[in-house]
Amino acid sequence: MKKIYKKKISDYIWYLVGSFIFSLAVSLFISPNEISPGGLTGISTLANFFFSVPTGVVVLILNIPILIIGFIKFGGFFVADTAAVTVMVSVFLTLTEEFLPAVRVEKILAAVFGGAMIGLGVSIIMHHGATTGGVDIIAKLIQINHPHFSFGKSVLIFDGFVILLGGIVYKNIDAMLYAAVVTFVSAQVIDYIIYGVSRGATIMVITSKGDEIRHKILNDLNRGVTV
Repeated sequence: MKKIYKKKISDYIWYLVGSFIFSLAVSLFISPNEISPGGLTGISTLANFFFSVPTGVVVLILNIPILIIGFIKFGGFFVADTAAVTVMVSVFLTLTEEFLPAVRVEKILAAVFGGAMIGLGVSIIMHHGATTGGVDIIAKLIQINHPHFSFGKSVLIFDGFVILLGGIVYKNIDAMLYAAVVTFVSAQVIDYIIYGVSRGATIMVITSKGDEIRHKILNDLNRGVTV
């Protein structure tokens, strides 16, 4: 039992570290340089634009059904940890925006460094069994049915859709492109940290029993195969 408690304490310390890094990225680089966000934050911003609904309220409402699905698929500990991380991120965002100076640099630098820090923060949190909620849970749900599809790619696709929608609504192509850089860089950092430099290998097999091998690879190993 002591080992379980020690592991949980260690996990929550890392959640604090990851949440702080994530919040630093947003407060120092993303927000001050007016780069539009992706994910649920981007959707909430659009809702605020159209219906004048507070962004924080929409984020909470959107996260509730996702957390419920996450509870069903991943269990109570996962949802509790993710909810705790969501609170940590909110608190750190408030504190860093209040007390730290904004870094106004070339937007491409802000996008690259902000994206890298977001990816690092999310990776630390994921490595210890939780997520920042929202799109991260959706990406983990996608991996259940498509284990060969990396987490970073799932986030990249969803965020890309939201960023494109935001660019159309706000009629600001520059902000959309910089947000795409943030999303791409963060996805690459997440995949690099979670899966390593070499995430896969191609094996060529010459055989007369192609159907049997294909069946084993697809069903037992959950890997892709080309005949």
